[in-house]
Amino acid sequence: MSRLAATFLFLAGLVHIILGAGAIAGADRLEANIREITTSPSGGELYFSLGTWGAIVGLAGLFELSATGWLMRRSANARLLGLVAAFLAMGASFFSLSIFRWPIVVTIVLLIAATYVLAYRVSDEVAP
Repeated sequence: MSRLAATFLFLAGLVHIILGAGAIAGADRLEANIREITTSPSGGELYFSLGTWGAIVGLAGLFELSATGWLMRRSANARLLGLVAAFLAMGASFFSLSIFRWPIVVTIVLLIAATYVLAYRVSDEVAP
C-alpha cells in the first residue's frame, strides 16, 4: 500500500468535509454560485439543494478518510477500498463542480493522483 496515496486521499477528504460543512451551513459564496447557476441562460436546475450537495460531498470526504485509515494500517483490501473511495468521491466532485468550483478541481487532481498510485502499485521505498 502506498502512504502517498493515503496522503492524497486524506487531503481530498479533508477538503470535501470542509466544503460539505460550508454547504450545509449555507455559505454566502456558495449561495451566490447557486443563484448564478439557476438564473443564467446557459445554466439550469440543480438536482438537489445546497444542503443535500453538502451532505453528499461531506459523506464522500468521510469515506475517503476511512479509506486513508485502512491504507495507513495496510489492511487487507485497503487498495480496493481506496480506489472505490477515490472513484466515488470523483463522481460526487464532478457533479458538484459548478457549485464549489476551484476547491473541487484541486480535489479531483488529488484523487486522480491517488488513483494512479493505487492502481499502479507505486511503492513507498526510495531507490538507492
